[in-house]
Amino acid sequence: MNSISNRIRFRVAPLDDPLWHGHLFVQPEIDGQLLATIAQAYQLSKYSHDAPYAGLRLPAIEPASEHFSGDPTSAAYRYGSRVQVLGCTCGIPSCWPLVCRIEVSRQVILWHDFANPHRGPGAAAGFWPFEGFGPFRFSPQQYEHALRHLAA
Repeated sequence: MNSISNRIRFRVAPLDDPLWHGHLFVQPEIDGQLLATIAQAYQLSKYSHDAPYAGLRLPAIEPASEHFSGDPTSAAYRYGSRVQVLGCTCGIPSCWPLVCRIEVSRQVILWHDFANPHRGPGAAAGFWPFEGFGPFRFSPQQYEHALRHLAA
């Protein structure tokens, strides 16, 4: 098994958008960078598309600790065995989601098998495999600490 090499933090903040004034969004941050920024850079380099990714709106994903443990309470954020970890800046869950598998064990929390359902196999606009994006591996203790901080 590969060693644990990533750190996660969950930022809770409003979007810089008048439409969502007063609404809070959870934005995963991996190794000091917003996941939205990492995903945008990946998509721009591979597909020349500046993805409008943002965090997920609270309270839609609450309890967020369950959501980010791979068990979202809302079906709107589940895509088969994958869980939505980012959404579009418009705030609509199904608009431009980034999803992945979240596997939880005593040894590691693993985010892998990333996809955008709008660019899956057979998509009319074309298939965008996310090969080489992730995986991200977190210490269960550090991950739990980040989730407790999110809940507070």
